[in-house]
Amino acid sequence: MLSPELTALLAQADRIQRLVWWALSLAILVYAGAGFAAAGAVAGGAGASGAGETLRPVLYAAAVANGILSLVLYRRARAPERLRAHLTAPIAPEVLAQDPRVGGSPASPILDRVRRLSDSERRVLALVPRTFMPWVLCMVLNEAVAIFGLVLALLAGNRLDVLPFAAAALALNAAMFPNNAKLAERALGFTGV
Repeated sequence: MLSPELTALLAQADRIQRLVWWALSLAILVYAGAGFAAAGAVAGGAGASGAGETLRPVLYAAAVANGILSLVLYRRARAPERLRAHLTAPIAPEVLAQDPRVGGSPASPILDRVRRLSDSERRVLALVPRTFMPWVLCMVLNEAVAIFGLVLALLAGNRLDVLPFAAAALALNAAMFPNNAKLAERALGFTGV
């Protein structure tokens, strides 16, 4: 069970991550719509190039590689052994509160919340910035999957080419929806609290 202080701090981190998640997920939908509309215009104007058919296997392979890499990185960043490794050293409240991804400045009211956390909860809260960068990298890899579909649809002039790429990118994003409270509960289980 998470303390109210830890829950509030994790909710703040979730809001930031979810803003990024929604922005990138909406961008994928825009790519799909643009590819669908523009590829139809290209096909109608007979402007499709043979490059689309030539690059089709390359773009599919790149999308599959990005998807696999994204899943591997996401699982690796949240693997029990990695979480345990991050939970070994105590974290000073001042250091944790100064991290802009957690609190901002030493004068922040968040520092009071961080000070009320137990040592194990501080270590769990420190997981948020440590898992943020791998998560952002995964989001970028997922978005690249959709971009590959947009490129293929534009080059081949087939509006349906964008759809499997966009669907795969959205499925990857859905699998990585931010939930720091769930991560914290798992991590607290490793500390024995």
